[in-house]
Amino acid sequence: MEKKVLAKPLKKVSTLDWRPAGAIGNVVFFHGYRSRMGMILPFLDTLANAGFNVFACDLPNHGTSVEVERERGSIKSFCDLLDTARAMVLTVLVSSSRRRMPTFIIGHSLGALITVRLLQSRPRIKRHVQGVVCVSMPFSVDHNVTKTVKRFRWLLNPLAPFLRRLFPNLPVDKPAFASDGRSIIEEDVRAMRDDLYYKGPLRLSTALEIRGGVDKAREEIGKLDIPLLFVHGEHDEVAPLGALEEIYPHIPSSEKELMRCHVMGHDILNESNEAVAHIVYWLKERLMGTPRRVL
Repeated sequence: MEKKVLAKPLKKVSTLDWRPAGAIGNVVFFHGYRSRMGMILPFLDTLANAGFNVFACDLPNHGTSVEVERERGSIKSFCDLLDTARAMVLTVLVSSSRRRMPTFIIGHSLGALITVRLLQSRPRIKRHVQGVVCVSMPFSVDHNVTKTVKRFRWLLNPLAPFLRRLFPNLPVDKPAFASDGRSIIEEDVRAMRDDLYYKGPLRLSTALEIRGGVDKAREEIGKLDIPLLFVHGEHDEVAPLGALEEIYPHIPSSEKELMRCHVMGHDILNESNEAVAHIVYWLKERLMGTPRRVL
């Protein structure tokens, strides 16, 4: 019965399922906003070569998981993302060939936010997961918004729910690759060449869904009592390190770590071999931990 329920959300997304011979554990991976799993294949390949089964997907309306092109990059409901994430994780946990292996979740940017909210809103899953890695976790989401939005935020914030009904597709940020004098972040060159990377504006409806997820993640930070590794660039312009450092002391996990990556921005997994190596080390270090419960 569980498997039938799980199949429905995953019919709407493209998945990647790598199972190397002699695997020692499972990793479920979630990519960031605008991106797709194909942009992170070298990292996923490293995990597979390290002996992990890798299960990933293009999130709804991202990458190849787009049914209507005009909706690319849109998030209708953060709950839809959580349903997809839950289905991904439970698919691994009930798999006959993977269910008895330690399972980890790794998320980058929006994927990290989805991971945190999944653990907070579905606490039963925590009992079956050995650890979580959050890369470039966004505890603040004001990057790249227009000057008008910043100037009138005091007025727009209370009006946002009403404006959303009238103008759900209203753009609230500058173009993804604005030539406004700001420094080009690492992801830009690669993303500009990727036809499936979403290059359009951040829509008001999507912005509010992400903002709501961030607010809930901060509000329920006390529920993160699970082994956690945060990997974050010191020069991240998208998800400022300061927001994570502010919330980090309030995370109750007795097994938490924050790895600060010098001179790194947002796209750490494609730019920092040191960070990738540490993630693999951290995962393997926990393979000797307490066996998780089997569904």
